[in-house]
Amino acid sequence: MARDGALLLRDRDMGRPGCGECGQIRVDSAGARMYIYDYHRIFILVHARGMGEWNMQLRKAVMQDVEAIHGLVGYYAAQGLLLPRSRLSLYESLQCFTVAVEEDRLLGVAGLHILWADLAEIRSLAVAPEATGRGIGRKLVETLVEEARSLGIPQVLALTYQRAFFERCGFHPVEKHSLPHKVWKDCLNCSKFPSCDEFAYLRTVPVEHSSPLRLPASLCPAPR
Repeated sequence: MARDGALLLRDRDMGRPGCGECGQIRVDSAGARMYIYDYHRIFILVHARGMGEWNMQLRKAVMQDVEAIHGLVGYYAAQGLLLPRSRLSLYESLQCFTVAVEEDRLLGVAGLHILWADLAEIRSLAVAPEATGRGIGRKLVETLVEEARSLGIPQVLALTYQRAFFERCGFHPVEKHSLPHKVWKDCLNCSKFPSCDEFAYLRTVPVEHSSPLRLPASLCPAPR
């Protein structure tokens, strides 16, 4: 049992045999939170606050989540704080999204969208109003940063109004004009385009560099 009653799951309770990432346990500086990652399917987090415990899952979104995600993102989009997402766009990019859930309730959502070989963007980060103040937004960000690292993507971008939040998450400000044009593809659907007033933040992610796969020999050009 960890401090503050945080529940410990053994490595064999999760993950796939032979995977060095699954079942990995990390405790924060206060010793009160523990993260257990399964990069293949689901992220589980168990957090104890004082004497009372609450359980929350961070997992990849599934089709049954789309209506709740659409409603939560739409709530903030109506306030001009997020870019609206249609149901079609959510269905098409569902594999990009991670959700925070407690039993059958959606607490938060965020998506990691790959822009190029060296850049991914955190989009549609939203936390239910009644769930703010529990660190859910930061947990979603850290989960997506870990996902980028596991994919070998060395930079994660965020376009946001929440400058202090992303700075606390290890991001640093960058000039928007320095970003590649492909970043702005979805901005064409925004009512504020081209006068965007969001701020651009970037975080460098340490990744392991491995050799790229080679073509099968049958597809390689014959030597001359």
